[in-house]
Amino acid sequence: HTEAMRRLLALALLALPAAAAEGETARPLYKPDCVLAAVAGRKGVALDAARPAPMVLYGSKIPLARFLEAAKDQLGGFVPDRVMNMYTVRTNEIFLNDAASTYGRHGRIIDDSLAHEYAHFLQVAYEGRSLGDGSDDFLESEAVSLQTWFREQGAAALPPSCRIDWTEGPP
Repeated sequence: HTEAMRRLLALALLALPAAAAEGETARPLYKPDCVLAAVAGRKGVALDAARPAPMVLYGSKIPLARFLEAAKDQLGGFVPDRVMNMYTVRTNEIFLNDAASTYGRHGRIIDDSLAHEYAHFLQVAYEGRSLGDGSDDFLESEAVSLQTWFREQGAAALPPSCRIDWTEGPP
């Protein structure tokens, strides 16, 4: 009886996703311009080439000081010990924590975090919203909804040309 329980437990553990090793980074599955286009389409926003898309920066590739300098106006005195997922209005950049341990739980991927930050970019650059104007709860709720939509439906609708081919190295 105990042996049967041990086998069932072993099978159950095999079905769980492996935990990411410390220091392992999450790789995006989709090209950033495709993620932005999907989120803009979902919001009904026509992208304008005169409004440059934010540069996407990954936490494992930059010093923390770089993030802190760009984000200082939005952090309100808070000093994180790692790069956080954030669209920085002043520098028009998106910072992503790319620690693999951040993703995988609840079926998350780094691309849906990018979709969330692109939602904030669209709110600011196309709708004239301010991330500190008192409507933060609404803006955050909308960004979370778009993030969830992208993860559950939007990514699957992207054409194959939007996928990043990691077999040939980073894009």
